[in-house]
Amino acid sequence: MCLWLYSIGNTLKVYILERHTDTPTITDMEGLLYRYLVRRTSGAEDREVYAWLEASEKNRSLFFEVAAVWSAHRTLISPATGERCDAMLRRLNARIDAYVEAHWNDVVSDIDALVRIPSVEDPVTAAPGAPFGDKPREALEDALKMASDMGFSTHNVDGYIGYADFPGETEGQIGIIGHVDVVPAGPGWSFEPYAVTRKDGFLIGRGVADDKGPVVVGLHALKFWKDLQDAGAVPAFPYTVRFLFGPNEET
Repeated sequence: MCLWLYSIGNTLKVYILERHTDTPTITDMEGLLYRYLVRRTSGAEDREVYAWLEASEKNRSLFFEVAAVWSAHRTLISPATGERCDAMLRRLNARIDAYVEAHWNDVVSDIDALVRIPSVEDPVTAAPGAPFGDKPREALEDALKMASDMGFSTHNVDGYIGYADFPGETEGQIGIIGHVDVVPAGPGWSFEPYAVTRKDGFLIGRGVADDKGPVVVGLHALKFWKDLQDAGAVPAFPYTVRFLFGPNEET
C-alpha cells in the first residue's frame, strides 16, 4: 500500500512541475524543501532558498504545492500495520541492501552463465523446440532453469518464448519482459565478449546491459520478494507476476 501511495505522490509532483516552465527538477525542488524545512527548524537562514521564493509568486506557489505533497506522502500511515510509510520503506530498503550484499556474487555468476551462451539467431540450427537456432534455445532453457531453481513455476512454449510465474493473491498479472538473445559480438573487443569481466565497478560482456543482465536482476528482485513472503515478513503480493523470456528480440 505504501509503495502505491509513494508512487501517487511522486506522480503528483511530476504533474505539478510539468504545469510550470523554467522550474527546478524534482530533485532540486526536494533539496530546496529539505533545506527550507530543516534549516528553518534549526533557526539557520538559507539565503538561496529565500531569494528563490521571493523572486516571484509563481515560485512561491510551486514551492508550496510540492511541499504539501512532499510532506503528506512521507507521513502517510499504512492502513494494514499502522506504521508510517517512510519507516516501512526505510526498512524495505535495508532488506534490499542486505539481499544484494549477500547474493551479489550469485547475481554476477547467473549473468555470466547467460553471457557465455552466444545466443545469436542461427537459422541453420533451427529445429522444432529451437525455432531461432540452438544457442537461443540454450539461453532460454538456462534462464528458465534459473527461475525454476529460485522456486518459480516455468513454461517453455515450443522455444518461441518462455515464462516464469510468481503467484499472487489474484490472477491479475503484472508482466516483466526480457530477452536472452544477442547480436553478434563484432570486432573491437578488449575483453572476451562471451564472459563477464569485472573492471572498475563495471560488468563487461555481450548482453550484460541488453538484456541478460536485466533479466537476471529482475529474477533476483522477484526472488527477494518471494523469500520475504515465504518467511512471513511481508503479505502476499496482490497480483501474479509473469516474467516472459524472449529468445528472438534482436532480429
